[in-house]
Amino acid sequence: MKNAKWWVATAVATVAVVATAVTGVIVTDKNRLYYDPAPQLVDAKPVAFPLKKPDGEPNLANLAPMLDDARLGKASIQFRDVTTGNVVLAKNPQLPLLPASSTKVLTVSAALLKLDLDDRITTRVVQSGSDIAVIKAAGDVWMTYETIKDLAEQIRKNLPGVKQVQIDTSAWTAPSFIESWGRENITEGFIAPMEPAMIYGARLNGARSGDVPRSNTPALDVAGAVARELGVTAFSKAEGTVPAGEGAKELAKVESPTLRERIEKLMETSDNVMAEAVGRELSGSDPVGETLRILGEHFQIPADLKIFDNSGMSKANRIPAEFLDSLMFAAAKDNSRLSAILATLPVAAGTGTLESRYTTLRGRGYVRAKTGTLTDTSALVGTILSESGRVYTFAIISNDAPILEARSAMDELASAVRSS
Repeated sequence: MKNAKWWVATAVATVAVVATAVTGVIVTDKNRLYYDPAPQLVDAKPVAFPLKKPDGEPNLANLAPMLDDARLGKASIQFRDVTTGNVVLAKNPQLPLLPASSTKVLTVSAALLKLDLDDRITTRVVQSGSDIAVIKAAGDVWMTYETIKDLAEQIRKNLPGVKQVQIDTSAWTAPSFIESWGRENITEGFIAPMEPAMIYGARLNGARSGDVPRSNTPALDVAGAVARELGVTAFSKAEGTVPAGEGAKELAKVESPTLRERIEKLMETSDNVMAEAVGRELSGSDPVGETLRILGEHFQIPADLKIFDNSGMSKANRIPAEFLDSLMFAAAKDNSRLSAILATLPVAAGTGTLESRYTTLRGRGYVRAKTGTLTDTSALVGTILSESGRVYTFAIISNDAPILEARSAMDELASAVRSS
């Protein structure tokens, strides 16, 4: 059964692409891979294939000079062979560096260890007084215009005389904004004040995706949108916590997408609001502390690992490559709950934040990784299927180096491992 477990983990981690790109992978049983949706690219033929366990020990010593590439600046690097568990390439693997959005690997890993993939967030609306509908915000930042219409229709049916809409945001007590994120990043579309109800992640002007300006009042926007659908003008934030026990009449409820769907979108687009929301799904009062507590039950947390948010926007975060790689290795090797993270990783030259990278490199389609980017900071954490049939997990963090140059060096290194 040990070989079977290796096969399953490897299958989850692997996608092959001929030409330019491929869609995501869905694993439906232990012996087959499916592509969904079907690829749409001209001359691009995704190939799903069974994998054989490689023999012998891997030898990547000839790639060691690439670890000293000056384009990587100050770097922390680790590559591990999934079959043997041995570290095969490394440079300063225990050096904690600024990880940028690769911090999201910790957030998603903790979520997978605590929550179920089918979990949904339920937003309820209860009656207050004779004519007030109170939205009990519960953490759904994935609300859509359809969600708003659905809520309004249910409220109208169950409280025809509604005159006011309020929203109760007491579910989250953690700070809604960390000043180190920078208020300018709200306008630039990278973050929003973290309130437990948002329409399309608080994007403004009808936008449904992308780094576009976000709202400073996302929960109030939800209340306002429901009020407009109902044809009422009065809407506000509720004062304190509105009781929603057995005595409160429920007027409406809606559910978010599943956790699986939410983390897939989070990882594909590296959305900071989604990552912070998942952290608050773990704990509405101390998301970072709960993330580390959960991980600490399964892994040895390095003493010098420090994170201050769940998205990676904080420039005070510090994570060594060794720890990030340990999460990838556990997912690929033997942790059935963590294995779901592998299918969320963007595909080189195919999906998400890696769609435009690796287009001419041998790693295209065979590297899957979470990216990270801040000023003079780059990161790449994921898996590689080599030409020899081996699967490697890896983490690369680069600090104090121009982003495009560091990315090129990372992608070339990962592609060299693919060619091994």
